[in-house]
Amino acid sequence: MGVEKYLLADSLALSQAQRLSRRLCNYCKRPVGVTQELQEMLAKQQVINAPVTTPIFEPGGCQECHHTGYAGRVALMELCEISSEIRDLIEEAAPMSALRAAAFKTGFRSLYQEGLAQV
Repeated sequence: MGVEKYLLADSLALSQAQRLSRRLCNYCKRPVGVTQELQEMLAKQQVINAPVTTPIFEPGGCQECHHTGYAGRVALMELCEISSEIRDLIEEAAPMSALRAAAFKTGFRSLYQEGLAQV
């Protein structure tokens, strides 16, 4: 965008990305058990610390949702507070991989991880 790196680093306080995802219909969603494969994926993505014991849900289809299984939307948000380490990386024009690594150190969760957490 043509903004100098030092100006961007000094004035940026927070970076946010968001996506809207469909929400399961409350009238027809069906509980299903959590497979071992899903447990492993959630643990690998650092979404869970202990095994999931409650069921997750899958879409059904009813009159309320016009047989789609979904009703409404939920916002998934990725928020990254700009720390001094990230500010320095921005000034140095560091690659995105370095910026993401620094963000994950401070508890940052990606949109993908946020979506898994909503599941």
